[in-house]
Amino acid sequence: MQAHHSFRGLARQPGSALPFLALLALFCLPAIAQHKPDPLSRTSQQWVAASSVNELPMIQYDVPYLRFHMLYKGNKGLELRDEIESRDGMVARVISKEGQPLTPGEDTAERARLQELLDHPSEFYNHHKHDQADKNRAAMLVKLLPDAMLYTLAADQTPASNSSAPQVVIDYKPNPAFKPPNLEAESLQGLSGRIWIDMDSLHMVRMHADVIKDISFGWGLLGRLYQGGKLDLDQTNAGPRWMFQRLNEQVDARVIVIKINTDVQLQEGDYSPVAAMSFQDAIHTLLSTPLPTHCPCN
Repeated sequence: MQAHHSFRGLARQPGSALPFLALLALFCLPAIAQHKPDPLSRTSQQWVAASSVNELPMIQYDVPYLRFHMLYKGNKGLELRDEIESRDGMVARVISKEGQPLTPGEDTAERARLQELLDHPSEFYNHHKHDQADKNRAAMLVKLLPDAMLYTLAADQTPASNSSAPQVVIDYKPNPAFKPPNLEAESLQGLSGRIWIDMDSLHMVRMHADVIKDISFGWGLLGRLYQGGKLDLDQTNAGPRWMFQRLNEQVDARVIVIKINTDVQLQEGDYSPVAAMSFQDAIHTLLSTPLPTHCPCN
C-alpha cells in the first residue's frame, strides 16, 4: 500500500519520475516474465529440507478444515467415501461400492456404524488416538528425511504430470552415515527413489519409493519389511492448503508373526472448506447428505 500511495503522489507532482518508471517497467517486465526457477539455485539436500518443512502441516492438519471424496481400492474392494475433517479427527461415510450406489442394506449398515460412534464416543476417541500416533510417527520420519538420505539432481528432469508448476526432480538413496534414532526410522535405510518438488511453493508434488532390501526391526524379532515393495504418492494444492491426491502402496511385511500384504490405491478430490465442528456434528452432516445416484468416482 505504501508503494501505491507513493506512485499517486508522483503523478500529482510536476516533473514526476513516473514516465521514467513506466519506461523502466517496459524493459524489465519481459525479463521478469521469462524468469524461471533454477534447480541449481539450491543443493538437492536443501530442496528436500525446504520441502520437508512444508510436509508437516499436511500431516498434522489444522484449520481450514476440508471435506472431500476418497476413492479406496484394497482388501475391502472399491469404496467411495465422503470424508470430513473435524476438530476431533477424520470422519468418513461410505457412499458407493464397486462403482455402484449403496443398496438399502449397505446404507443401513453404514448408518448403524456411524450411529455406534455417536452412542459410544470412546470408540471414536480411541481410534483417533491411534490415528494421531501414526501421524506423529510420519511427522518424525519426514523431519529425518534431509539427513537420512543422499540426494542428487536427477539426470531426467521430466516434471510430474499432476502439476504444471516448475519442478526440480531429485533422486535419493540411503545415507550410510545415518544412524536411525528409533525402530521406525530404520525403515528409511531400505528405501530409494525419486522426489518431484514444486520450486515455487517448495511442496512435494510426487514421490516414488522402492524397498531395495529387506529391513529388520529389533533384529527381526519385531518385524520385517521385505524387498520389492513400492510406493507412489501425488500431492496437490487443494486451495486452502496442500493435500495428498493419490497413493499407490504395494508392500509385504511381517509384524511379530503376522504377515501383511498391502496393495492399496487411494485417490482424493472434490475438496471444499468446512466450518470447524465436533466429530458428532461431522457425522450428522454426513448422514444428512443424500447418497449419490451414481458413483462420482472421477
